[in-house]
Amino acid sequence: MDEATFGGLLRAARQRALLTLESLAEASGVSVRAISDMERGKSLPRQATLNELLDALELSEEERRPLVQASARRAGRVPRQLPPDLSAFRGRAGTRGNIGYVRQRLGDLDGAIADYRASLRLYEEVLDEYKQAEVLDDLASAQLERGETQEARANLVRSAELFAGLRVARAAEMRAKAEALAKAPTATPGL
Repeated sequence: MDEATFGGLLRAARQRALLTLESLAEASGVSVRAISDMERGKSLPRQATLNELLDALELSEEERRPLVQASARRAGRVPRQLPPDLSAFRGRAGTRGNIGYVRQRLGDLDGAIADYRASLRLYEEVLDEYKQAEVLDDLASAQLERGETQEARANLVRSAELFAGLRVARAAEMRAKAEALAKAPTATPGL
């Protein structure tokens, strides 16, 4: 599917909900111009924007599915504007890590682990070993809370290796955490 397909589906959903462009914009927090561009097939929404629109339209899961599928960007497409440097990718990785932290605090360990892993993959893409090591520590913390002691230990060892390679003092801290897990009979949250 493409922008035109998504735009047609969005327009049809808005009209079924008896909403004007302005009322959908007000309910979703998305500008009238952005909604109009999407409906005319000029653009696709980012995930957060799509969620705002779908929530404002009050669509059921079944009604949302075609819009979500139509909004998916194709991997082979090249963006019109590439980021001037890698900091944009680092920002996205940091955001995923922050979302993981919030989910972990709210008790959504599955979501937290998924976000930490996504953050880790993004940092691996930009070869930021320091951030990779930090995210591995966060991931290990969530895995411990879920009782995944062996996975947590492996991630702490990997974090220690990355910190050691960077000659960062935190390497010793990660090694100590991993050794404590190796000696502990059960998972100890908060290591």
